[in-house]
Amino acid sequence: MKKLKEMINLPIEIGDTIMTGKFKNKKTVVKSIEVDDEGEVTVNGKRILRVRIPRKITISEIKQIVHEELKKYEDASGKF
Repeated sequence: MKKLKEMINLPIEIGDTIMTGKFKNKKTVVKSIEVDDEGEVTVNGKRILRVRIPRKITISEIKQIVHEELKKYEDASGKF
């Protein structure tokens, strides 16, 4: 079998939290990122294709979204 050498960019770093388990609902902290004998990327010894990476959002982004939604409501109803 011929192995391909490609650059794989993952949006995770050691210390990040990812979702694992059958239903991807168990939070797991990334302790190691490695490549196994078959060339698959592994996180904490498990293949990366079996995890979910939650979306990161900052407090300022949440405040901005809430402010925009309140403004839409205020404009639509004429009152707050």
